Amino acid sequence: MTAIGPHGQQPLGEAASHQEPLRPRTADEWIRRHQAAGCFEAVGYIGLGENYNHWLYRLRRRHFVRLASRHNLPAAARVLDIGTGTGFYIDLYRRLGVTDVWGIDISATAIERLRMTYPRYRFEVCDVAAGLPASIHPESGFDWVSAMDVLFHITEDDLFRAALANCARAVRPGGRLLISDDFPARTLPADANQSYHALRDYEDVLGPMGFRLLELSPVFFIANGQVGAGGIACRVLSGYWSLLSRVIGKSIRSWRPAGEALGYSLGAMLTGFDALLQSQRLFRGFSTKVAAFQKADR
Repeated sequence: MTAIGPHGQQPLGEAASHQEPLRPRTADEWIRRHQAAGCFEAVGYIGLGENYNHWLYRLRRRHFVRLASRHNLPAAARVLDIGTGTGFYIDLYRRLGVTDVWGIDISATAIERLRMTYPRYRFEVCDVAAGLPASIHPESGFDWVSAMDVLFHITEDDLFRAALANCARAVRPGGRLLISDDFPARTLPADANQSYHALRDYEDVLGPMGFRLLELSPVFFIANGQVGAGGIACRVLSGYWSLLSRVIGKSIRSWRPAGEALGYSLGAMLTGFDALLQSQRLFRGFSTKVAAFQKADR
């Protein structure tokens, strides 16, 4: 049993080819996932336990807070979080003092929980590929729209492009669009869990809509799965990750308390190393990155 995570990575860093048409994940699948797993495991790597995923999200928090600081996210900003899931980024916006926060997710279970947890914010059930409902689409648009670890779950190209365009339309002129993905050097074939779109695929949709890339910053280097288009470095890191994830996964399945202890220790060590590497500009790695786009002023 292979651990399945937010990227559905292949052991050697190459996306698997497919013969049959793929469909995006359904609301029912996400409802089952939210009901069956823990808080962090529900939206992280199923099979690697709550503790390892906890460390991954601590590093995501560190990266996002610094990103918000670099881009001067004001407390008065109107924010939309797409695919909000367990509300991890909703809580970050709360901690950052943002008062006008909206969220959408395909899972009614997730939305129901978020409405109870954050009654001051507004949430709607929505499939972003089908378009945003008028109830959460102010005419003036949002200052800041985030789609974190979301769009790669859409494995059909036409639906991916539609979802990305809908995200972009929600941004006001001069506003920011934040997207996390692996952004491999070239587009790779989709597998059953995710698509593998290069940065150019995003820019092909966003460029004609008036967006420009402000930055592309790595979140992980060795603490999360690897996705690449070949090369020695990618294959070495992918082989290492395949072995590591199997060891943790086997420990979790054999005796969960021991597996969780191992996940905690390795998670602390590996995310600590990645935290040191986040500030360097020499190597972007083959794992999750965040692209920050700005929409042109009218």
